[in-house]
Amino acid sequence: GNVGIGTASPAVILDIESATSSSVTIENTGDSAPVLTLDADRGSATNAVALFRGKWNGTSVAEMQFRAGTDTTNKDDGDIIFRTAEGGTLGTRMTISQAGKVGIGVVGTETFRVEASSASMRLQASNSGGAVEFYMYPDQASHNADLRKIKVVNGGTMSFDSYRGGSSFESDLTID
Repeated sequence: GNVGIGTASPAVILDIESATSSSVTIENTGDSAPVLTLDADRGSATNAVALFRGKWNGTSVAEMQFRAGTDTTNKDDGDIIFRTAEGGTLGTRMTISQAGKVGIGVVGTETFRVEASSASMRLQASNSGGAVEFYMYPDQASHNADLRKIKVVNGGTMSFDSYRGGSSFESDLTID
């Protein structure tokens, strides 16, 4: 059966309800850290094995998800996904892959990539083909109108490029 603290009709295995405080403290007064372990016997890859979900009056507004990896034989890999809600819909905002790669503002972590944007600016960084590329969009509305790129190649070459239409960048300055 379900256990209820502060409720006569618990809805889940452990249901703690209070109008004033529903904090939980786990304290170890000895010389070791308290451990909270969440263990799920999932059979499929990429399913959540643990969730921490924040709700506001019953609506999910943020979530941290521990997700099983792709090794369904050993079951020894996984990802951490951070999600927040915009307009009532949870969306992935940051992922840490089993390989330690981080994706912020994008779904997935195939390459290191960070995006930040505002109404008038967007910055994107990615690692592609042995080169680190930084893209700057000063005018988000027209996307490519003022697009600039700084590219650093593993061999030490740095280039400053501008997008002038068509399908490629033109170099403004290259430093060897």
